[in-house]
Amino acid sequence: MKKLMAMVMMMSALVFFCGCGEKEAMSRTNFTDAVMGQTKAQVVGSFGKPSRTSGSPELELWTYENKTKDSVTGKVGNASVYFSKGVVVKVLYF
Repeated sequence: MKKLMAMVMMMSALVFFCGCGEKEAMSRTNFTDAVMGQTKAQVVGSFGKPSRTSGSPELELWTYENKTKDSVTGKVGNASVYFSKGVVVKVLYF
């Protein structure tokens, strides 16, 4: 019984402290500042792999879901990151 209680307490602490791996959404302004002019490798290093990708080699679109927050409404939303020649040139939010 003692071992079971210790295991339950350890698992509860793990879930509490790890937060299931989710990071809090950042403001749209901070996200834009963080990615503009960055390479694909730099963006992946900072935010991980995108949820979706599309486009062409000339203009590629990466979508990050639930990574940003509207500072006025507080609503968490998605970001579309546009790459031209491998560098971020535009960010749109939805």
